[in-house]
Amino acid sequence: MARSDGSTLALGVVGALVIGTALTRRGSFARLLAAKTGTLLVRGASPGPDLDFWQVDEADPKGQWLAVSPAGGGFRRKIRAATIAAEGFRRATPDDLLPRWRPGRFSFEGGDIYKGFTRGRLWNGWAMPAFEKDETRAIVAWLTEHEGRSSYDAPSDTFTWYMDEGAAEDERYTATGEDILVQGRRHHVYDFGGLGLTLMEED
Repeated sequence: MARSDGSTLALGVVGALVIGTALTRRGSFARLLAAKTGTLLVRGASPGPDLDFWQVDEADPKGQWLAVSPAGGGFRRKIRAATIAAEGFRRATPDDLLPRWRPGRFSFEGGDIYKGFTRGRLWNGWAMPAFEKDETRAIVAWLTEHEGRSSYDAPSDTFTWYMDEGAAEDERYTATGEDILVQGRRHHVYDFGGLGLTLMEED
């Protein structure tokens, strides 16, 4: 009977670990490729403010590919196991969805700079920031300086504005104050993320 030495045993252990890792990765790819329509995928390390979210639009019944598009709007693409491995796609977890804000500088298509905060999310390619009161007041004044009108209601802590003087009620914009944590510090802000405005983040 041949005698096994320590180096042979070590090689055997390493080989088993490599095979086990490969099988684990293959299993995770298979589970991801079995995702259903509407499943939220993510790329990037968690926790972090710059996670890249994707939504499953269509799933191959045979589990060979997924058709996905950016959660914030954009072009649809097809991913397979090789793409998942190369780009680090995975299913979003509850931790990924927690709001994590960071400071940023924003403008309306290259105009005046406004300091605010972002979670790195985009809407049709545009930034979705929040601003403290002074910056919010300045932005609202700029948006309404020609033909619009605006007001601030202290009891509800809400800015309300219309872009045009004769705008209908359903053309109203509002931003209500809320507290967020940014790098461990509390800030009182007004979220512009859901207003569909053409804000962009500056370097």
